[in-house]
Amino acid sequence: MTNFISKLFPKDTPMSLLIKHNNILKEVTEKLDPLVDKYIKNEDIFEIVKFISKKESEADKIKFELRKLFQKKIKTPYAATDMLEMLHKYDFLIDSIEDIAKKMSLNQIDCLDSEVEDYLKDLTHVIMKSLKYLEKMTQKAKKAINSSFAQKYIDDEINETIKIEDLEVKVDKISLKIGKWIYSHKHEHNTLDLIFLKELVMLFVEIADEAENTAELMNAFFK
Repeated sequence: MTNFISKLFPKDTPMSLLIKHNNILKEVTEKLDPLVDKYIKNEDIFEIVKFISKKESEADKIKFELRKLFQKKIKTPYAATDMLEMLHKYDFLIDSIEDIAKKMSLNQIDCLDSEVEDYLKDLTHVIMKSLKYLEKMTQKAKKAINSSFAQKYIDDEINETIKIEDLEVKVDKISLKIGKWIYSHKHEHNTLDLIFLKELVMLFVEIADEAENTAELMNAFFK
């Protein structure tokens, strides 16, 4: 009897698990600013990298719980495939932040000047802003479902998506500036360091692209 009731009324819902997963994304996103700041200052980043890796493991457990929940064939106002695709995209964002942290722990670039340091800081702040908008979208998604998809919440989701799209354009512009800086210094600095910097920047760019894709998916989720 207990098992039957637990299947009908599970402790966690897919949306509550997605929000838990999104809260982890919020936690690791907040570590991006101190991570980049310490890296630029050539300070120890071990504890930040350790924290992000721990949170990534916690996110994997939530992902497993959600997949297990859908195996019970519970009824939801949305398709399981849509929710799992959303989870996959959030997971990619958390993994990418972990990739940035781990990559930074591998090599310290000594050739950074104040110009490119400012670009990296700007890039970080724009990425963090984009992910914060995505976090708001997830929280509003729960309200939209609870309100039977009221138009007000759907309009809010569309507005947040536009903001994320605008920030993705800013990321492209900043990454282009860093790319120009790299090529203008190709005869002055260690080639491996410049390649390392380019790869690092591309990880940030991938986060911006995936944040935009996730926002668009969430909009489609409510149509």
